[in-house]
Amino acid sequence: MAQMNETESKTQARVLKFFQDELGYASCGNMHHKKNGNVIVEKLMAFLAEQGRSERLAAKAIDVLIRRASNLQQGAYKANQDVYSLLKYGAKVAENPGEPEKTVYFINWDYPHKNHFAVAEEVTIKHNNVRRPDLVLYINGIAVAIIELKRSSVSVAEGIRQSSNIQSEHFNKPFFSTIQFVMAGNDSEGLRYGTTGTEPKHFLEWKNDTVNTEAQPLDNESIEILEKCTLLRHKLDRQIYSIFHKWRLLDLIHNFFVFDKGTKKLCRHNQFFGVKKAMQKLGRKQGGILWHTQGSGKTLTMVWLSKLILANNPDARVLMLQTARNWTIRWKRFTKA
Repeated sequence: MAQMNETESKTQARVLKFFQDELGYASCGNMHHKKNGNVIVEKLMAFLAEQGRSERLAAKAIDVLIRRASNLQQGAYKANQDVYSLLKYGAKVAENPGEPEKTVYFINWDYPHKNHFAVAEEVTIKHNNVRRPDLVLYINGIAVAIIELKRSSVSVAEGIRQSSNIQSEHFNKPFFSTIQFVMAGNDSEGLRYGTTGTEPKHFLEWKNDTVNTEAQPLDNESIEILEKCTLLRHKLDRQIYSIFHKWRLLDLIHNFFVFDKGTKKLCRHNQFFGVKKAMQKLGRKQGGILWHTQGSGKTLTMVWLSKLILANNPDARVLMLQTARNWTIRWKRFTKA
């Protein structure tokens, strides 16, 4: 047993180093010996100061975030949804009474390099019971992902079960109000990902799209990620790099989550690349077809694509047509007179 624990520890140390060396994440070190919340206030204050926010305004915005994150009166789903809205759209606060409100963003979505990405190990979280996720990923001091790592001889399913259990009412649900990704992995099976509340059977495996043609163009970030992954030996490393590349991570969080009737959902790899390629074609003023098999998420693909079209061009109009059991999406660009 001691030898197996040592093997698991070596995997964790290697992945921790991978985040620092290959992905450029800072290290928060080992956080085993203290109780940790899901917002590191001093790191978030430092980020907001760099964005030109006064100490008073930053403190007020952070107070809004922490109050929303800790409010579980309507359940963990609602708390996570409220926090997600703050992360995506910012908090509106006034620096002084009577002054107009300003929008304070906790993440710089447009310029990933202006954010602080960090990773910590053995993060002690405590509510009803103490638990320590192997790795926790932070953006500007806000916990956004946890990863449970297992040795190759232990199934990833065990890590998924462990990740799911610590979200329950009996353990540490408050910590997960800021979490976007819940993951488990090992060197033999790679990484599986879900989000808060995802049932173990619905965890997904990320696969990069390797097709880059005139008809199916990849975006620049996807090409960069794909080229880097060809140089990585471990499957686990390739999948971690593919999701936690800074551009990709912000893109996934900002554009590919949806809260749907009590269930938080995130994209499969085929939905992500389908939407990204459609946007590439749209930018070239070209049409195209997104083909899905039954049960592969056509409706959500349309939701994410429509949102991106409208976000990039407010003058656009999107028309969705349903015929029998199939959906068709068409878009047209309108320009102002």
